[in-house]
Amino acid sequence: MNTRLSFSSNNSCLATINPFAPGAAESARAQAELERRRRIEDSQNNESEEYRAVLRAKESLAEFVKVAWPILEPDTPLVWGWHMDVMCAHLEAVTFGLIRRLIINVPPGHSKSLLTSVLWPAWMWLRSPGCRILCASYGLDLAIRDATKTKDLILDDWYQTTFRPEWKIRSDSKAKQNYQNTARGSRKSMSVGAGTTGNRGNGVIIDDPLSIMNGFSEAKRHEARTWLFQAAQNRLADPRVGWIVMIMQRVHAEDPTGAALEKLIDKWELVCLPSEFEPARAFRTLLADLPPEHPYYERFQKWGTDPRKEAGTLLFPEFFTKEVIDGQKEALQALAYAGQHQQRPTPAAGNIFQGEMFLELQKSDYDETNFKFWDPKRIFDGNLKIVEAYFAWDTAMKDKTTNDFTAGLLAMLADDGYVYLYPICFQRMEVPDVEKRVALEWVKWKNILGKALKGARIEEGAGTALIQYIRRLMVSRRSQVNPPAPNYSQEDWDTIRNSPPLNVFPFTTSQKKIEKAYEVLPFCAARSCRLLDTPISGAWLTNLLAFPLAGKDDPVDATVNAIGPFAGVVKGLFVMSKEDLDAATETDETDVDVSVYAQESPVLDSQQAESEEIGALVENALAGLFDGAFGD
Repeated sequence: MNTRLSFSSNNSCLATINPFAPGAAESARAQAELERRRRIEDSQNNESEEYRAVLRAKESLAEFVKVAWPILEPDTPLVWGWHMDVMCAHLEAVTFGLIRRLIINVPPGHSKSLLTSVLWPAWMWLRSPGCRILCASYGLDLAIRDATKTKDLILDDWYQTTFRPEWKIRSDSKAKQNYQNTARGSRKSMSVGAGTTGNRGNGVIIDDPLSIMNGFSEAKRHEARTWLFQAAQNRLADPRVGWIVMIMQRVHAEDPTGAALEKLIDKWELVCLPSEFEPARAFRTLLADLPPEHPYYERFQKWGTDPRKEAGTLLFPEFFTKEVIDGQKEALQALAYAGQHQQRPTPAAGNIFQGEMFLELQKSDYDETNFKFWDPKRIFDGNLKIVEAYFAWDTAMKDKTTNDFTAGLLAMLADDGYVYLYPICFQRMEVPDVEKRVALEWVKWKNILGKALKGARIEEGAGTALIQYIRRLMVSRRSQVNPPAPNYSQEDWDTIRNSPPLNVFPFTTSQKKIEKAYEVLPFCAARSCRLLDTPISGAWLTNLLAFPLAGKDDPVDATVNAIGPFAGVVKGLFVMSKEDLDAATETDETDVDVSVYAQESPVLDSQQAESEEIGALVENALAGLFDGAFGD
């Protein structure tokens, strides 16, 4: 006898029925029932191929997907790709307890929802019917859609007759959104951002926590991040073994994936599947590092890394051919394609700033695998002379005592006409450490660059506390012998006391960050800036290229502020503020560069009276107070 399960297509038993003959419908139902009974009998035959297929489907999620697909998508033939093996292997690893936090970034159209939110729960219940699963998406309608598909699959005759589960969907679980089985397993659907009080589960599936459009909303991004790290984490019945799986396409640097990867405490495993392979970003999970003696080594080891080797190799060429991908690039444009397809929410060349504006390139086309920074020796081995230089510090110290990100950059104009950018600092720092770092960097670079280093540009507002601190420090350093704070060593303090004073150029602006960036863009586009190779240059450049979608824009602010004097965007007349004049008088300093010191005034073309007043102030300062001795 030829044994057949419902996923085998053979309808020969119905071929002799005339659909227009009397009683045809009843006859068809009778023959269908006979065929169903035969399938049940055949499934009990241990020697049948179909029975072995059932065992494979219960054992392997990938095999289950292959046989269940025609039930869910009868009009859409399954096209299999290796990325499905990768996703299934990692979902199995979660099921078996090897992984507790998993992120899968995959382009649209690669069956992520069907595999993760529909088929995986139905397969899990074959192994662990008591599993309680919470499923969330940015839209409740999407979560209910997938919950409905899972329930329909479980209730289908194929599922029931093929796997013969000992449990049933509870008769009182009529809803599509939330339902339970008789083994106390449950599946509950919700939207990201909604309350989860009273709902607990063994695991959480988060499928697209943020829509493409909401990715541009800071409020929605914050809501999704908060839900991930607070609501989802707190809904695990047993936080020691509970799992969270998030699958999505990237929409912003500060989307939930970006936030999760920044929080290393949870040690998320990342499966990143870009449409076009980028070797420098090839994923590697713990599955690739299982020892040979591990019981799951043979099962999982090969799927722990991206099997592609050459840059540009397509992820799913069987379905998303080169022609299709090229069409997506044209339709989506660089920004959307980079996030949705490359899982990198910034184009390889950058959003506003382009990589080629700052780098020494081997080829005209730029990608993340081709970072080549300018060698600092070009500056410091004597081949070039620094004509003028400024620090720029971007801090978040206004009315704060807690640590936040601080970015520091040194911009140097050389006699070859280029501005060389030297990233110094990009990290979280406590406020006292920021103050100390600024002072010590000034001493270090003042000794190297001498009079060419004019001072530090710091924007008033976020940097108010730092500006005030530096002013107090410069006043007290002549008379105070002991260190001003516990985080200063005596050696550090003596070095600062015996060095020239730090000139601060406070400035105010009413412009938005993106407006300031566009002002210096022509200067950068002319390739007038060269980014020197330092330990943080890679992170600095990545941040520049991601702007305005970067998670942290501190390096952008520091870069724009540092090159402002060279790019010709410094507006108004610079004069010394009254506070700085008082400070200089008290300390009798004579090495302050008044010509470019102090805060930025408004544009004065139409304000003649104010211009004359400021000009007189500068003239008096130059003639009477400092006797013409400015700079070092």
